[in-house]
Amino acid sequence: HQLETIGYQEKQLELQRKNNLLLTGLAIILALLIAAMVYAYRVLRSRNELIRKLNTEINHRTLNHLAFIQKFYSMEMRSAQTQEQKAAMRLGMTKLESMVALYRQLYNDLDEQKALNIGEYLQELSEKLMEISNLPATVVQLSGENSPMDVEEIRCIGLVVTELVTNSVKYGTPKEGELGIRVTWTQSAKGEFGLTISDNGPGLQDSLETMKNKSFGLKIIYLMVEKQLKGQIDYTYAEGAQWHLHWKTKMI
Repeated sequence: HQLETIGYQEKQLELQRKNNLLLTGLAIILALLIAAMVYAYRVLRSRNELIRKLNTEINHRTLNHLAFIQKFYSMEMRSAQTQEQKAAMRLGMTKLESMVALYRQLYNDLDEQKALNIGEYLQELSEKLMEISNLPATVVQLSGENSPMDVEEIRCIGLVVTELVTNSVKYGTPKEGELGIRVTWTQSAKGEFGLTISDNGPGLQDSLETMKNKSFGLKIIYLMVEKQLKGQIDYTYAEGAQWHLHWKTKMI
């Protein structure tokens, strides 16, 4: 009986390891995709047709990778021998499906559009992020006008919000009480756009410069805001981490 228990525990650990490897692999794929997109926009901005072809190829390859991982999960679920194993694989499959939906929202679903309402977009995006994180949607509070924005700016905003909200979920949980995240945005009549992402957690673990050197995601955010949007990004701490971004938006 003891040997059976040990064997069962080893199977559970192996299953968990596979889940972690798959989710880590997916995160790496998405990070590489973001890097490729930023590189394309910086270096090939004036060559629109080449950028379009590059984006199409990246999307195609990424969706192929995601489809492969989904098939792997399905095979693992069929071979699972216990209800606990099936439940663990089902949870991993649900997270993966949410990630696929998030990816489509950040990239594919925007390809054929020229403008999108910022409020509706961020509402759907935040709900997907919380679903992936196993947190209620109410953790993220949104505040701002539901005005139309250029689709390329929406894409950048989506990537910034995804990175910073994910960081708040991973590192921003307060020692006491529940995590709270606020995403607010404003737009002036002159086209000045401001975006703030804040939480009620302990803030950055290291100095901002150290975190920028350690975090690939933060490097991408700074690159997008400063180079692509020609804007500015600032970090402060006031009862939680606060990220302030502003740039001159395209008028719709």
